Amino acid sequence: MIGLWQGFAAVWRGAGLLLRTPALRRLAVMPALLSLLLFAVLAGVSVRYGPHLIGHWGAGFWHHALAGALRFVLVLLLLAFSGVMTFQASNVIAQPFLDPLSRAAERAVEAAPPDRPITWREAFVLVGDVSVDLCALILAEAVVLAVWLIPAVGGPLHLALSWLVAAWFSGAAMVCSSLCRRGYRGRARWAAMRAVAPWVWGVGVATTLLFIVPLAQLLTLPIAVIGGSLAVVDAEQRGKLP
Repeated sequence: MIGLWQGFAAVWRGAGLLLRTPALRRLAVMPALLSLLLFAVLAGVSVRYGPHLIGHWGAGFWHHALAGALRFVLVLLLLAFSGVMTFQASNVIAQPFLDPLSRAAERAVEAAPPDRPITWREAFVLVGDVSVDLCALILAEAVVLAVWLIPAVGGPLHLALSWLVAAWFSGAAMVCSSLCRRGYRGRARWAAMRAVAPWVWGVGVATTLLFIVPLAQLLTLPIAVIGGSLAVVDAEQRGKLP
């Protein structure tokens, strides 16, 4: 439970650290701009084409009212989905900018990260790791989607499992830079994440909660990356990394 709480609290400490540290704010600009651009595109597509997914339901008043309500709900759901996909896709696209942010966060708390900066080749390897995680997330969500077919309890159970999957993979993505910088790549990174699973879960839960805070979605990526770095530092200082 200590690791879960420390991982959860690390994200909120990361938000405070970002607000009071000019160097972190400068490094957060590019990831935030990429998130804003991607969200604007996805949100525009959702608003423009989402209503057309609900066909014509008849000429009566109630038919029009029901169809309008369904279109409104559908657009809201698509916008929420756009926020989640913005976070996951931005994590891949902005990866070369996230390692400097993660490194600076560790320096800000005097955690003395490895001095050697990540090379562009290593950055692309890191993008590969994160891309594999994203594919695993999509596959896991597709499997969980089958739970919806269970009568009566399928809907609520699917939402709960889908949130747990999103929380784990969000946490895994946010600790990625710090773990890779310490030499954990590929299977070794997953072994390290299993060793510090409570911290990963804590970061992921806090990150998914940020999705529902108005306007916070645009800063979720830099805040969560800083929080993930602080969580890895805490786990390392407690001797939990293999």
